[in-house]
Amino acid sequence: MVSPIDAALAEIKLLSDRIAGLEDGPQRDALMEQRAAMRSAARLAADITRPRARLEAELAQVEAQLAALEEVAIKPAWVEGYKLINDPSAYRRRINESIADNEAANREGLLERRAQLRAALDAETQPDS
Repeated sequence: MVSPIDAALAEIKLLSDRIAGLEDGPQRDALMEQRAAMRSAARLAADITRPRARLEAELAQVEAQLAALEEVAIKPAWVEGYKLINDPSAYRRRINESIADNEAANREGLLERRAQLRAALDAETQPDS
């Protein structure tokens, strides 16, 4: 007997194979969105089966990584509170923008994973219907 997660993964694989054979276009984009939704559903189904302590530990780790990304940014210097001819925050602002651009994909992935873990924890606490 095939488990629901195995069936979902097989269907995702078939979609990936179909996507690989298509040129860029609206049909490919629609299939990619469908595959992303199926991956998310499969990940949620797998996460729900994990022990609650493991989900909470991973959530804490993801939140620590997000906090570490915030700590990388350069904080304003004391001199930025004074009006000067030049802009003392110019270097900091440019560096922080560069850091944000470089870490955008990582931050997005962490935010997505945090949402998935919270959804799994919430689904786990829901009574069966």
